Amino acid sequence: MMLQRLNSRRRSGFTLLEILIVVAIIVVVAGVGGVYLFGALDKGKADAAKAQMKALETAIEMYRLNNTNPPGSLELLLQADVNNGGVPYLKDSKAIIDPWGAMYIYNYDGPAGPTLSCRIPSNGMVISNQVQN
Repeated sequence: MMLQRLNSRRRSGFTLLEILIVVAIIVVVAGVGGVYLFGALDKGKADAAKAQMKALETAIEMYRLNNTNPPGSLELLLQADVNNGGVPYLKDSKAIIDPWGAMYIYNYDGPAGPTLSCRIPSNGMVISNQVQN
């Protein structure tokens, strides 16, 4: 009778090996899911960056129409402009920050005119737009 009790106790739980195998499977699934999730997050941030760049292009174009030249820097869009009724072209300084927390790259002296771009940190890709002149 005592032998039956010991055998039933041993069979009622999981062994350390079984637990380690389950944990390993969970880690692998989480790793694959994490890679997919971070890829989707980067795509979402890239889409947000493109939309923000369109808004910046509009502000740059408005500045150019009021001042005959594009701004020399994005910070000028945040300052009150007499030619714009004394108000800035952008209301918030966050407008010149990309979704990854870096400032958009604005090249005023490009060969084909001003360009806006930002770099995706995870893969080094560059999103770039030509600002219409």
